[in-house]
Amino acid sequence: MGAVNNPATVTPASYHGVTVADFQAVAGSGTATSPANINDNTTTTLTTWDAVGEYVEIKFADVYKILRWRQWGHVGNNGSGRFSIQYYDLINEVWADLVTGIPTHTLAGWTSFTTETTTPTDKVRIVATTLDTGGLPSNRTTQWEIIF
Repeated sequence: MGAVNNPATVTPASYHGVTVADFQAVAGSGTATSPANINDNTTTTLTTWDAVGEYVEIKFADVYKILRWRQWGHVGNNGSGRFSIQYYDLINEVWADLVTGIPTHTLAGWTSFTTETTTPTDKVRIVATTLDTGGLPSNRTTQWEIIF
């Protein structure tokens, strides 16, 4: 499917669901430390959010619909940190929260997938909203997946 010029005229059912390959196609960028590690398909490289408001942004090659997410945690977290997942609202041209209050995962392993509302977008952000107090005051993860 080609890029949609006017997303207001297309229903979410018209978009393809983003796959893991789509999510990993463009390296993450942003203000967190080592943002490209977040979607590099390896659980041994770390991304760190050292301040509230730092983010990792993942751009998609097209408009896709997102639905589910999960994260690979880090044993240095104690679960006190929080993230939000934001999507770019194509109609209003602003960042909007998909989900807030996501705790830092304390294990070196995947969380279960969590299902949200089907949402069309061409980019997402993972934003630190509270810093984890385990060890260093920071949120640490090695991978995220935001897919359909």
